[in-house]
Amino acid sequence: MNKQVKRRQFIKTSALGFGGLFAMCKGTKKSGSQLDESQGNDNLELTTNNWSLILQEDQGARRFSSFRYAPDINCFLLWGFHGYYSGDYGNPEKPWSGNKEYDIVAFNPVTGSWENHLPHGKLEEWRKSLPPMHHVNTYQGITPGYYRPQLKERSGVLRPDLNIVGDQVTYDSKRRRMVYFTGGRTFAYHVEERIWSSIDGDQAPPPVSFGSLCYDPFGDRIILYGGGHVAEPDTEGRLVGYTGTWEYNCKTGNWSPVSTGGDSPPRMCTRLVCDTRKKVIVVFGGDGQSHFRAYTWILDLRRDTWRKSTSAGVPEARAGHFAVYNRPSGLVIMGGGYNYEELTDMWGYDVASDSWHRLRGETSVGWYVTADIIPDSSIILLTTSKKREGDTHGCNEIYPVRTTYAYQIEKQGLADETAVPGPERELPKRPVKQVIEGTEPDAVRYREQMTRIQKMPGNQWVHFDKPGRLVPVRTWGSCAFDTDKGRIIYWGGGHCGYGGNENDFYDVEQNTWVSSPIIAEYPERAWDKGIIAGGVTFSGGPWIRHGRKIYAYDPVSRKIINTKTVYLTGDYNPEPLKDIEPKKIGAGTKENFSPSYYTKWGTWVYHEESQKWEIICCGLTGLDLLVQTPKGVMAVDYNWGAFDSKQRADMTTWNGETIVDNSVYLLDVAGRQWKKLTLKGPWPQNLYEMTALVYDSHRDQLILHGAGPKQDELWRFPLKTGQWEKIEPDFATATGGQPPVCRREAAYLPDDDMFLTAGSPEGDRSRSGIWAYHVGENRWYKRNIEPPEGRTMNDMLGQNRAWAYDPIHDIVFMIIGANDAGEALIYRMKFA
Repeated sequence: MNKQVKRRQFIKTSALGFGGLFAMCKGTKKSGSQLDESQGNDNLELTTNNWSLILQEDQGARRFSSFRYAPDINCFLLWGFHGYYSGDYGNPEKPWSGNKEYDIVAFNPVTGSWENHLPHGKLEEWRKSLPPMHHVNTYQGITPGYYRPQLKERSGVLRPDLNIVGDQVTYDSKRRRMVYFTGGRTFAYHVEERIWSSIDGDQAPPPVSFGSLCYDPFGDRIILYGGGHVAEPDTEGRLVGYTGTWEYNCKTGNWSPVSTGGDSPPRMCTRLVCDTRKKVIVVFGGDGQSHFRAYTWILDLRRDTWRKSTSAGVPEARAGHFAVYNRPSGLVIMGGGYNYEELTDMWGYDVASDSWHRLRGETSVGWYVTADIIPDSSIILLTTSKKREGDTHGCNEIYPVRTTYAYQIEKQGLADETAVPGPERELPKRPVKQVIEGTEPDAVRYREQMTRIQKMPGNQWVHFDKPGRLVPVRTWGSCAFDTDKGRIIYWGGGHCGYGGNENDFYDVEQNTWVSSPIIAEYPERAWDKGIIAGGVTFSGGPWIRHGRKIYAYDPVSRKIINTKTVYLTGDYNPEPLKDIEPKKIGAGTKENFSPSYYTKWGTWVYHEESQKWEIICCGLTGLDLLVQTPKGVMAVDYNWGAFDSKQRADMTTWNGETIVDNSVYLLDVAGRQWKKLTLKGPWPQNLYEMTALVYDSHRDQLILHGAGPKQDELWRFPLKTGQWEKIEPDFATATGGQPPVCRREAAYLPDDDMFLTAGSPEGDRSRSGIWAYHVGENRWYKRNIEPPEGRTMNDMLGQNRAWAYDPIHDIVFMIIGANDAGEALIYRMKFA
C-alpha cells in the first residue's frame, strides 16, 4: 500500500543526522545566491513508489553532468559545465558572468533546495555577488566534453575549468571527497573543506568522455569503465575509439588498467552501480554509437572479471538513463533515458536471481536525466535538463531548466508484476530497414531514369524525383563522383545537421541512394549538432564533419579518400597516431598546458568491401582541398582556418615577400604517402573554405578559383610544369567586368571547355547567378540559368548544396536540402 509523507517529514526523515552535518548546506538560498526563482511546492506530499516534483528552476542544469550524494554532509553535489547562449568562441580566460549559481551547488534535503556550495573563505563576499564561471573552451556556449581543463586560482580560489562530467564522477566515502575524471584530468573536491585539488597520478587512462566512475569500498579504489572520443589500439593493434577497464588506487593516487580477461562491449552514457551486498558492479544498456545497447554486465570485484547476465528478459535498449543501488530491496534501480524516443519506465535488477523486474512509477523526461540515492532513507533525487519554454533554437542548443524530483522507495508494492521484461535486443540508431529499403535494382525505375536523362533540356535545373530511397542532407559539404561505378559520393554533415558517418552513394542510372556502411556510427546526445566530436568512433572510423572539399574518389586505387582530421584532448598523443602530424603537441605541463585540444592531420581510406575506414598516412596541416584526377587524388594545403595568419608553419619567401606555400600534392595510396608536385612559387594566396579546385582534362592541369584578397582570382597548375600561374581573364559584357567570388562548388565540363560555378561579384548579390569561365577563350561569362523551381539564387550560393560532374552522362548534379535537417534532393542540368 502506498504511503504519503509530508514534505517537511521527508526533509527530516531523509537526514542522516542533525546540526553540523547539514550546516554546510544551509542558509544560502536567500542571501545573494540568486536561486530564489525556483518554483517549489511547500504543500507537497511524497507518495511512496512514485515521483514527486520538488522544484523547477529556469537556470542551473549542468550540460550532461551528474550529481552524487555525499553522506558526510547530507547533500547531493552537482558540478559541471553550464551551457549558455553566445555567438562567440569562449575559453577559461573569458569567463561567463551571466551565472546565477556558483560552480558547485548542493541539494539540501533539509531545505529542499539547491544551494551554492561556496568556499568557506568566500561565504560572505560571494553570497552578495557571485564570481563568474570559467569554462573550458566553448563554441557558442557549448562544449564537447573532451577538452582538457585546468585547475587555476580564479577570483582568489583554486577552481577547475567547468567541463562536461557525464557519469565520470563518484564519491570517495573514506576520504570524504567527490572525484571527477574529465578531459583526462582527475580532480577531487573535498566536501567538508570545500576545496579542490588535482589528484592526477603518474599514469592516467585515455581521456574518455561519457564513461562512468564507481567507488569500490572493498578495494578502496575507483573503477572507470566505458566512454569514448579517444584513439586507442585494441588487443590486435587496430585503431578503436574506446579503452578497457581502469582503476584508481585511492591510497597511492595512481591509475592502472584492470586485467579483467575481457571487457564488455564498449558503451557510453550509462552508469556503473555498486551492489554492496554481492560485491559487484552492474552496468546496463548505454550508447554503443551504432546501437543502443540492451545488455547487462556484472564486474565481480573480488575476481576483477566481467560476466554477461543471462536474464530471461531485460528492459528496452537505451542510453542516458539513471541508475542507483537500493540496499533494502537489493535492487539496482534504473529508469528513463532514450532510444528512438524518450523513455519513462523504471526497472530493478536483482543480482542474486539475475532477473529484471518492472517497478512502479514513471520517470520524467528531459534532454538529460541524472539521479542518486540517500541510502539510509531509500529516497532517490532526480533532475532533468530541458530547454526554456519558447526557446526555438535548432542548433547549439542549451538545456538550462533544472527540474528536481524525489522518489520514496518502499519495498512492499515496489514491483509491478504485471509487466514482463522483453527479449535482449540492441537497437541500431538508424533502423536497418531505412537503410536497405529501395536500394535494390529496379527495372522500371531504371527505364524511367534513362528516359529522363536522354530527354533533358539544356541549361535548366530539373529535379530527379521519386528515388528508390532518400538520405539526409549533409550540411556544409560538397560531393564527389565515382567514375568507375557511375555514382555520386556524399559524406559530411555536423553542426546542426546529420551526425552519421556513413557514405551515401547516389546511383545515377538506378535513381536511388545506397549507404555504406549499412550500420553507421553517431555521437552521443551531448553532441547535439553543435560541436566536433573527439577521437575516433568505436570501430576506428572518423566522426562526421563538414564535408567541404575534404574527400574525393581515387580512380587509381578505386578508394574514397578523406582528410578528416582527428580532434584530441590536449596533452593526449595516442600510440596509433604517434606518426601523424603534429608529432609534438602543446606546451607546458599541468595547469600551464596549452592547448585544451588539437587536431591530427591523417589521411583516411574507406574500404567499401569490408565497410572499414583506415588511416594510411599523415596529411600535411591544412591539406584538405581535394580533387580527383586520372593520376589519383590531388590536394592543396589551404588550411583555411589560418588563411591570413602570419604564424603559419608553411610560410615561405617569394620575390622578397613572405607568403603561404599553398603547394599541390598527389596521394600515392599504395605507397601510403603524399608527394609534393609544386616545384617553386608563386602560390595562390588567401585560400579558404569556399575555394574551388577542378581538373582540366584537356590540358592536364588544375584550375583553382577563390584566391586573392577578394577570393575571386583564378589560378592554374599545369602538371607538366609543376608551377602555379595566375590567370588574368577577359570578361564578357554581361559580367560587368568583375569575376564572381568563389562559393566552393564548381565543375569542369570537358565537352564545353568550361569551368562552371555559381556566385556573384564582391559586394553585389544582385548579380548572383551561374558563371562560366571558358578556358580556351580565357573569358568569364554570366549565363542565364535560373534556379530550380521553388529555389532561390541564395539557395544556390548556400553552404548546404553540393555539385558533381558526371562525365558518363555529361550532367552537372546538384544536391540541396530544404534546411539543415531535411532530405537531400537531386537536381541535374545539361549545359548547352
